Amino acid sequence: MPVNAPLCSHDDSYVTRLYMDRKNDQVLGQRKDSHVNSSEVTGRPTDANGIARTYKTVNRKLDVEWESEDDYSNDEKTEAVTSVEPPFVIILTLWRFGSSILGQLFNQNKDIFYIFEPLYATKILSQRYHYTDWALKANQRDIIRKFSKCTFRRDFVGLMDAWGGKRNNRAICQSNIACMMQTPSRASDICKRYGGRLATKLIRADLDLLKPLIVDDGINLKIIHLVRDPRGAAASRIKYRITESGFHNGLNSAAPDRLQTLGLFSSTPETVQTVRGMCQWIRKNTLLSPELVPPWLKGRYHLVRYEDFADSPLAVTQDLYDFVGLPLREDVRNWVQSNTNPDTTDNRLFSTHKNSHSAAHHWVRDLKAMEIKRIEAECNDVLRLLNYTSSSNQLLP
Repeated sequence: MPVNAPLCSHDDSYVTRLYMDRKNDQVLGQRKDSHVNSSEVTGRPTDANGIARTYKTVNRKLDVEWESEDDYSNDEKTEAVTSVEPPFVIILTLWRFGSSILGQLFNQNKDIFYIFEPLYATKILSQRYHYTDWALKANQRDIIRKFSKCTFRRDFVGLMDAWGGKRNNRAICQSNIACMMQTPSRASDICKRYGGRLATKLIRADLDLLKPLIVDDGINLKIIHLVRDPRGAAASRIKYRITESGFHNGLNSAAPDRLQTLGLFSSTPETVQTVRGMCQWIRKNTLLSPELVPPWLKGRYHLVRYEDFADSPLAVTQDLYDFVGLPLREDVRNWVQSNTNPDTTDNRLFSTHKNSHSAAHHWVRDLKAMEIKRIEAECNDVLRLLNYTSSSNQLLP
């Protein structure tokens, strides 16, 4: 049996096809634009009784459209209404889950405007202004909401232009050699050329963060939930941390417990940086059967395992394009073939040009037996949930 063979056999090799029912793939959500002035914003145009609700801004310097702290759990707020907007594709995942190459499936499409990790900006803003959890989420929603309308905050543009990740934005890079948005209006002009066909990847979000954008704002989100074998993700995180300044290469072989030494196994409070936090995030956001998908998410959620893409990149790419309702361009198909084939040998940390199968399964050689045992003990239910083999006795020599 191969390393990542399912615990039980199925006719179809994709988790997405096993569990998701596309007959409910209806177009949902009529967009409602909020109106902002200098002192207050309309977080949601009306409540259940049709009465307008307003909320005071907390920090005017950041021009943030703050939202109510309401958890949106009322029964009447479970359905989104009809929309004619093009799809806004969001790859929802965590760091070192393989999202960079999955993002390229849309970034390489000349009909789509793609931004690489826009919530990086909120990470910096949170460090700068010491946001509460609620304020951070409000900022994150505000950036995604504005992006859906091809509008951008000045602080967002400045932070993204100062970040090396900007070079992953094909459309922006084609507009100028420095790959800079330059100004909000210039970024908006470039974005609007794509007729609302937008895409991004988020490694700092979850379904709860995105729900109000669908239910209240009516944005036509198509959410691709990318998951990965926790052992593969942990091995990639170890490699990443070792390359960071302050850690020595000798740690790769000398340290008895690299997960603990590198801060990847446990912390207080627990975060998605650790193995435990990573598996908690997967448990919370993974929806395997149509019965588990809430009404507001029907037709909007698609689960894909990184290993399935790595083993069958073209087939999974077609599957993803079928889900979002866009044609798969021949140039995207060619990019997938040339960047995931077995002859590819670029193993640099952030490269999207590598042997996809080898990259997905290399943890078998990279992790120590003790590290695998610790991860499996912590995430055994997640391994079974996603049909990964939960035994380490198949390690290669």
